Amino acid sequence: MAFTSWQYVAFLGIALLAARVLLGGRARKGALLIASCAFYAFWDPRFVPLLLGMAVFSHAIALGINARQNQTERKTLLVTGIVVNLGVLGLFKYLGFLLRTLDALIPVARLPLANLILPVGISFVTFEVLSYLIDVYRGDSPADTWLDFVLLVMFFPHLFAGPILKPREFIPQLVSDINVSYANIEAALPQFLLGLVKKALIADTLAMFVNPVFASPMRFSTLTAWLAVVAYALQIYCDFSGYSDMAIASARCFGLSIPANFDVPYVSRSISEFWRRWHISLMRWFREYVYFPLGGSREGKARTYVNVMIVFLLSGLWHGAGWTFVVWGGLHGLAMCVQRAWSGLTSRWRSAEPTVVGGALGWILTLLFVCMAWVVFRSPTLGDAFVFFTRLFTPDALGITWVPVSMLVCLPLVVAAHVYRLRAGSLPTLRLSTFWGAFAVTTTVLVVLVFMPQHASPFIYFQF
Repeated sequence: MAFTSWQYVAFLGIALLAARVLLGGRARKGALLIASCAFYAFWDPRFVPLLLGMAVFSHAIALGINARQNQTERKTLLVTGIVVNLGVLGLFKYLGFLLRTLDALIPVARLPLANLILPVGISFVTFEVLSYLIDVYRGDSPADTWLDFVLLVMFFPHLFAGPILKPREFIPQLVSDINVSYANIEAALPQFLLGLVKKALIADTLAMFVNPVFASPMRFSTLTAWLAVVAYALQIYCDFSGYSDMAIASARCFGLSIPANFDVPYVSRSISEFWRRWHISLMRWFREYVYFPLGGSREGKARTYVNVMIVFLLSGLWHGAGWTFVVWGGLHGLAMCVQRAWSGLTSRWRSAEPTVVGGALGWILTLLFVCMAWVVFRSPTLGDAFVFFTRLFTPDALGITWVPVSMLVCLPLVVAAHVYRLRAGSLPTLRLSTFWGAFAVTTTVLVVLVFMPQHASPFIYFQF
């Protein structure tokens, strides 16, 4: 049941109606939890008990931590909760990768390879239950009722691909009750339509050009391969941010706030700025629960560089069980370290505000690096990435062997959306009670229905 389908619109309408007509906050939350489980069961009912079990188990551990005064007992419970949840994630996501790696290093061992199905969204769920356990241990969050916490974990708009919610920010909203109103739905509509356009019209259209080029780069010219790199950068942004937009809008219909996950990342003038704007909830999680506990930047330059590399290597591994993701994370970590070292060297004579030339150069270099790193991220193996880079940096005289018409349409749309977001800061209001509001909504939906590809691509971040 993809966000871009009519089935999801019908499902959302039924869930909103149930939350509207039921009396009492507990009844509304119970109905929303049932709806969330049904939403996940539409994809694969086998893993609903697994995710519910992780949530209930983590809540029981949190209650135990909260009830004890002895620090050793509290820490033992915390470690138990962390190990069990990471063990579940490791079993489904990393066991096969570990066995394949060991088999490649020690071929004579002939290890049996695990081919477990990866439950959709398990990486996001794991990070949410871990943040809850750690917050309760630190005293930053109370051990809330089981219904509120399980609903946080299973809440269907963000269940498959985030944003990663912080329990101490989201659960108080559930305590205040769920508010389904016409005003909330009307306010959410522009962002939902924006996400729909990004995903169904732009990302899925670009995928038809990107996929063949990455599958066989040597069949295409150098310029075509470069176009595919740019197209993939646009595709993954529109795909992931489109999901986030629709998730935030869906939650807003219930009167619930989910934090933004993107902030116009491709205008960044440094790699650190890029990571303040891209997948914001993930970087916030790593910063708060990994980087700062490791010492952050308080232990000297060398330790800071080590901590940065640890964070980005783990970030790469979080994205996928493969060496391409590890290398991708390592490249970004190395870039962060280089930027820190350069900033330290030039801090004495460099002005606080960059010049126009310096800002433009920073933007070009950052965008070039990010796009090159996407090649590694997108490639199935490191060998495939090497082949693609060979195509990129082996000039030929073929020109553009395939003109991606979708690029000519999608690129101006993405640039226009960026410019509007930077200038206006928020989306325009669309009131269905007015002619122009109803006209804008109807026109957008018709354009998407007419021009979207016949076969939609799965959301890219569903695999994580």
